Amino acid sequence: MVRDFPYPATNDEAEERLRIMDKYGIDLQVLTQTTPVLLGYNAREADEICRLSNEDNYFLCKAYPKRFVNVCMLSLLDVQGRRERTRTLHQ
Repeated sequence: MVRDFPYPATNDEAEERLRIMDKYGIDLQVLTQTTPVLLGYNAREADEICRLSNEDNYFLCKAYPKRFVNVCMLSLLDVQGRRERTRTLHQ
């Protein structure tokens, strides 16, 4: 099961990110997750976190292609599964 982590809800909003970027003169934001976010999860849970993060970031990048670029996150707790997942990310 994916756990919830507290953070400012507005951090998820594209408009808030864009507002902050514009305020500080940032043209492009690279979207990433840090791998410590996966600590304490089993392979299935970690894969689900990666999938959700990558999908959310994909849609954000698709909506604002000149403002956001994504670095996909892959869990290495199941290397064979990651190889299969990587193939789908390239399609």
